[in-house]
Amino acid sequence: MKWQRMSALALGLWLLAQFGTVQADEKDLVALKGVWKVKTLIIAGNVDTDPMTTKMTLTFEGHIMTTSGGPKQDRLTIETDGSKKPAEINFKEMDGKTSLGIYKIEGDTLTICLTRPGEPRPKEFASKPDSKTALIVLTKEK
Repeated sequence: MKWQRMSALALGLWLLAQFGTVQADEKDLVALKGVWKVKTLIIAGNVDTDPMTTKMTLTFEGHIMTTSGGPKQDRLTIETDGSKKPAEINFKEMDGKTSLGIYKIEGDTLTICLTRPGEPRPKEFASKPDSKTALIVLTKEK
């Protein structure tokens, strides 16, 4: 009887944790939904000054992110976890490679810091020289 109660409690806690994550994920996907224009791009500590950079947009629709306005258009699958601090985002390319990142939304500004596929998730919103991170600041189009 004691084991049954403990098992039921463990199952209940697990379900609560899973439900909470799903709710956080859906809430984040709603907040991300729309078209975001690149304002600043920093790669390995270097600010990208190419005029094409500020013409690039990221469009989020559910678990799909599409890039446009740059040298090529990409379509990636995303996963978010807003319960983590900072919030986490994964970008999965069509070839299966995944880039790990963190993000924050402050009003109409989205900041993403991500790594190359196979690299560990960044811990801060920074792209330092000789790092394998990119920092992207975007504004939401209205």
